[in-house]
Amino acid sequence: MQPTATTDKQPSHPNTLVTFKELVSSYIAGTTSFDELTLSIRCESCYGSVFDEAQDQLGAQNQLMERLADEFPNYHKSLAKERDLEI
Repeated sequence: MQPTATTDKQPSHPNTLVTFKELVSSYIAGTTSFDELTLSIRCESCYGSVFDEAQDQLGAQNQLMERLADEFPNYHKSLAKERDLEI
């Protein structure tokens, strides 16, 4: 069973939950693959949280943001529209 990501503000269960901050950090460290990272994105809100955390940790021009947008085009379009971002 894959860990389920939570927002940084929510408590995490020691056996199954990680925060989005921890999830992105583990991706950066190489202990979580891109495929594993994307398995934690189950809704538009999760996408936004992972995208924001990746941007905070890696910067706006990192390749991870492009990969996330390619993997979740509908979520990305919605996020861009909501935040008035360039697609």
